[in-house]
Amino acid sequence: MGFAAAMASMFANPMMSAAATYTPEGGGAAKPIRVIVRSPDVVTGYAEARFVTGTAVIDLLVSAVGDLREGDQIAVGAITY
Repeated sequence: MGFAAAMASMFANPMMSAAATYTPEGGGAAKPIRVIVRSPDVVTGYAEARFVTGTAVIDLLVSAVGDLREGDQIAVGAITY
């Protein structure tokens, strides 16, 4: 199995990925895609304090969306990023 086939298999697996909707900036046609959503906390320090910030990281196959740009939206369930 080649790399591209392995990635496609991983994103097709419902145990590893979630259904999402990709909408280009400017209101273009929305299209269904599969994504892997991760929520790692980021710990930053300032002086003697440490701050924990929640983040969201979304992995997707660029081949599924084409020309990904700033301002595009990805909706996973009721949450839009």
